[in-house]
Amino acid sequence: MAEKKIYIGSFGPALYDDTNDIDDVDGDFAGKTHSGLVTNGNADVEGDVDIGGDLDVTGSIESSEIRLIPKASSSGAEGTMFYDSDDDHVYVATE
Repeated sequence: MAEKKIYIGSFGPALYDDTNDIDDVDGDFAGKTHSGLVTNGNADVEGDVDIGGDLDVTGSIESSEIRLIPKASSSGAEGTMFYDSDDDHVYVATE
């Protein structure tokens, strides 16, 4: 990739090159390249999150979960996942 911008609220742009390794003196992020957000803690978000690339969830089912808020049907595009609590099933929208 190349040089990227990040904005946090009204702060920005902060520039970083996503091909450069993170220079972390503690070694917590050894071998990782710069990203828009890197943390070894939790990231709590209220509101919508738009992901423009892949979403990787790491950990086992005992330590990582994806929670779907129940709704009766999908109003999203094809491929949208939703959980119907009436019949306790997860669906993928096909239209």
